[in-house]
Amino acid sequence: SPIQLKTPGFAASVAAILSETGVAGSRLALEITEGLEMEMHSDILRCISDLKLLGIRIWLDDFGTGFAGLSWLRLIDFDTVKIDRSFLHDCGTPRGKAMLQDIIALVR
Repeated sequence: SPIQLKTPGFAASVAAILSETGVAGSRLALEITEGLEMEMHSDILRCISDLKLLGIRIWLDDFGTGFAGLSWLRLIDFDTVKIDRSFLHDCGTPRGKAMLQDIIALVR
Protein backbone atom coordinates (compact mmCIF):
# COMPACT_ATOMS: atom_id res chain seq x y z
CA SER A 1 0.00 0.00 0.00
CA PRO A 2 1.12 3.62 -0.33
CA ILE A 3 1.39 3.80 3.45
CA GLN A 4 3.90 0.95 3.51
CA LEU A 5 5.95 2.46 0.70
CA LYS A 6 6.11 5.76 2.62
CA THR A 7 7.12 4.09 5.88
CA PRO A 8 10.79 4.69 6.67
CA GLY A 9 12.69 1.42 6.71
CA PHE A 10 10.07 -0.62 4.83
CA ALA A 11 12.57 -1.92 2.27
CA ALA A 12 15.03 -2.73 5.08
CA SER A 13 12.28 -4.69 6.86
CA VAL A 14 11.59 -6.65 3.69
CA ALA A 15 15.33 -7.31 3.29
CA ALA A 16 15.50 -8.61 6.87
CA ILE A 17 12.53 -10.93 6.30
CA LEU A 18 14.09 -12.25 3.09
CA SER A 19 17.33 -12.89 4.95
CA GLU A 20 15.61 -14.61 7.87
CA THR A 21 13.52 -16.85 5.65
CA GLY A 22 16.15 -17.53 3.00
CA VAL A 23 13.76 -16.47 0.26
CA ALA A 24 15.34 -14.77 -2.73
CA GLY A 25 13.93 -11.36 -3.60
CA SER A 26 13.56 -12.54 -7.18
CA ARG A 27 10.76 -14.84 -6.02
CA LEU A 28 8.62 -11.85 -5.05
CA ALA A 29 6.61 -9.30 -6.97
CA LEU A 30 4.91 -6.35 -5.33
CA GLU A 31 1.91 -4.95 -7.11
CA ILE A 32 0.93 -1.30 -7.08
CA THR A 33 -2.59 -0.48 -8.25
CA GLU A 34 -2.70 2.59 -10.44
CA GLY A 35 -6.04 3.70 -9.07
CA LEU A 36 -4.55 4.14 -5.59
CA GLU A 37 -4.15 7.71 -4.46
CA MET A 38 -0.40 7.80 -4.20
CA GLU A 39 1.85 10.76 -4.69
CA MET A 40 5.14 9.91 -6.29
CA HIS A 41 7.50 11.65 -3.94
CA SER A 42 11.12 10.85 -3.22
CA ASP A 43 10.45 8.52 -0.26
CA ILE A 44 8.25 6.23 -2.34
CA LEU A 45 10.59 6.29 -5.33
CA ARG A 46 13.56 5.49 -3.06
CA CYS A 47 11.67 2.63 -1.42
CA ILE A 48 10.73 1.14 -4.79
CA SER A 49 14.33 1.48 -5.95
CA ASP A 50 15.56 -0.26 -2.78
CA LEU A 51 13.06 -3.08 -3.27
CA LYS A 52 14.22 -3.55 -6.86
CA LEU A 53 17.82 -3.73 -5.62
CA LEU A 54 16.70 -6.72 -3.53
CA GLY A 55 15.58 -8.39 -6.78
CA ILE A 56 11.88 -7.83 -6.09
CA ARG A 57 9.82 -7.21 -9.19
CA ILE A 58 7.43 -4.25 -9.21
CA TRP A 59 4.16 -4.57 -11.11
CA LEU A 60 1.67 -1.88 -12.02
CA ASP A 61 -1.93 -3.11 -11.91
CA ASP A 62 -5.05 -1.64 -13.56
CA PHE A 63 -3.04 0.60 -15.88
CA GLY A 64 -5.29 3.10 -17.61
CA THR A 65 -7.83 3.53 -14.81
CA GLY A 66 -6.20 6.41 -12.98
CA PHE A 67 -4.62 9.70 -13.77
CA ALA A 68 -1.10 8.95 -12.57
CA GLY A 69 -0.24 6.11 -14.95
CA LEU A 70 1.89 8.01 -17.44
CA SER A 71 3.83 9.77 -14.69
CA TRP A 72 4.40 6.45 -12.98
CA LEU A 73 5.74 4.91 -16.21
CA ARG A 74 8.15 7.81 -16.53
CA LEU A 75 9.43 7.55 -12.96
CA ILE A 76 9.42 3.82 -12.23
CA ASP A 77 10.91 0.96 -14.21
CA PHE A 78 8.02 -1.50 -13.76
CA ASP A 79 8.75 -5.12 -14.49
CA THR A 80 5.16 -5.80 -15.49
CA VAL A 81 2.29 -3.52 -16.43
CA LYS A 82 -1.15 -5.07 -16.22
CA ILE A 83 -3.58 -3.20 -18.46
CA ASP A 84 -7.05 -2.73 -17.02
CA ARG A 85 -9.50 -5.33 -18.30
CA SER A 86 -11.90 -2.69 -19.64
CA PHE A 87 -9.46 -2.13 -22.51
CA LEU A 88 -9.41 -5.85 -23.26
CA HIS A 89 -13.20 -6.01 -23.38
CA ASP A 90 -13.29 -3.19 -25.92
CA CYS A 91 -10.67 -4.70 -28.24
CA GLY A 92 -13.38 -6.41 -30.30
CA THR A 93 -14.09 -3.13 -32.04
CA PRO A 94 -11.68 -1.41 -34.44
CA ARG A 95 -11.44 1.63 -32.14
CA GLY A 96 -10.92 -0.52 -29.04
CA LYS A 97 -8.28 -2.64 -30.79
CA ALA A 98 -6.41 0.47 -31.94
CA MET A 99 -6.51 1.90 -28.42
CA LEU A 100 -5.19 -1.33 -26.90
CA GLN A 101 -2.37 -1.45 -29.46
CA ASP A 102 -1.49 2.15 -28.65
CA ILE A 103 -1.44 1.42 -24.91
CA ILE A 104 0.83 -1.59 -25.44
CA ALA A 105 3.19 0.48 -27.59
CA LEU A 106 3.26 3.24 -24.97
CA VAL A 107 4.04 0.82 -22.15
CA ARG A 108 6.85 -0.79 -24.14
